[in-house]
Amino acid sequence: AVRHLSFIIEPGQTAAFVGESGCGKSTTLQLLQRFYEIQEGTILIDDVDMKTLNPQYLRSLISFVPQGPVLFSMSIKDNIRYAKPKASNEEVVEAARIGNAHNFIMEIPENYASKVQQTSLSGGQKQRICISRAILANSPILLLDEATAALDTESERLVQQSLETFRHGKTAILVAHRLATVIHSDIIFVFEDGHIVEKGQHQELMSKEGIYSNLVKYQLQ
Repeated sequence: AVRHLSFIIEPGQTAAFVGESGCGKSTTLQLLQRFYEIQEGTILIDDVDMKTLNPQYLRSLISFVPQGPVLFSMSIKDNIRYAKPKASNEEVVEAARIGNAHNFIMEIPENYASKVQQTSLSGGQKQRICISRAILANSPILLLDEATAALDTESERLVQQSLETFRHGKTAILVAHRLATVIHSDIIFVFEDGHIVEKGQHQELMSKEGIYSNLVKYQLQ
């Protein structure tokens, strides 16, 4: 799935993975969470080989927000607190505020005590609850796999605002098809056939007039 793949992300950077479907972006995120064992090479976190870390400990360092929001049949409060079961009510509310979820939660009859029904919340509301959960976990590494892809424009704007606020000081990796969401990343990696063919910031890559530049022009047509 990926071969000859090599890159460095500095602590605190926001990095973006872009490229056509099936080029290895999501697979790379799964490798970073050690859902697969690599057959050759090494993955280092702070210069420590990931294979030497306990998988549970490794995953405690990572907050992951997938494209499809994952909610459980429990209250909204417990859904957010799933990331940190001993969190106080004040911490849950603060995470929801940063995640742009607090206002709509307060409009639901039972507020934070409302039981989550899969049909009772919109996609944007569910995703903001998931992001609030990631905010509460407060892990140093944040992985976002197309976290706003399924949302309407207004929900995407709110979710983007939440993420902008939240990811400061964290090492964040975004996988995105909508290139508007990656323009402000510190570094952009362009994937093709399981390896990186271009890297740099948005303007730098646009000036190269290569694969990234073509992807942007194609989306703007």
